[in-house]
Amino acid sequence: MVWHSLESEDQKAVLKEMVQGIMAPSVLVLPTNAAEAITRKNGLSFIDMLRPLSNVDCSSVSLHTTREQPYRISEMRVCFCEPGDIEQSPPELLDMSLEAVV
Repeated sequence: MVWHSLESEDQKAVLKEMVQGIMAPSVLVLPTNAAEAITRKNGLSFIDMLRPLSNVDCSSVSLHTTREQPYRISEMRVCFCEPGDIEQSPPELLDMSLEAVV
């Protein structure tokens, strides 16, 4: 995709979609075997059934930055994950990330 050929609103929409995909909070889903079996009968996984709920309207939610500045988001995406989808970062990388923030 060539950025300079996009309209300003198109650029914002593409950037918004990209950021929402990257910065989405992850929710670990652990369905029971019975729930998973029922959804498999329909050719879906339990997480597939939750995906329509992944876009959340946050119009009434007010957040605060680390400097206590109010920040309002209009919508948020949630990523539903199975245990095998989540990777743990090495402790060294986590320590470096925390030091950079603090």
